Amino acid sequence: MPEAMPRRALLLGGGAALVLPWLSGCAAEAAPRKDVGTLVGAIASERELIAAYEAARGSGAVPAARLDPVLAHHREHLAVLKRHYVPGSGDRADEGGALPGPSPAPAVPGGSPLT
Repeated sequence: MPEAMPRRALLLGGGAALVLPWLSGCAAEAAPRKDVGTLVGAIASERELIAAYEAARGSGAVPAARLDPVLAHHREHLAVLKRHYVPGSGDRADEGGALPGPSPAPAVPGGSPLT
């Protein structure tokens, strides 16, 4: 008949069983996925396109009826891209995961942004 486990071994084993699951949560953060940079770049590009179309629409150089469908398409695309972004998952995690804003629309020589 096997001998009973000593009390000390039982206590140590029980303590380890309680502590090990807590320690597993202290693992290093997972590395950001490589496609996060691509997603953030696509979001920034869409924002720049939207800003450029809004500037062109506001200038009156192009009829709004021509720009509205394209602008709506890019706004929808931006919304889809944003749904795929998880804040804090990219290189900007130390900044709270904020996405970069659009850069100012470039000045267009001749006043007409679209030809």
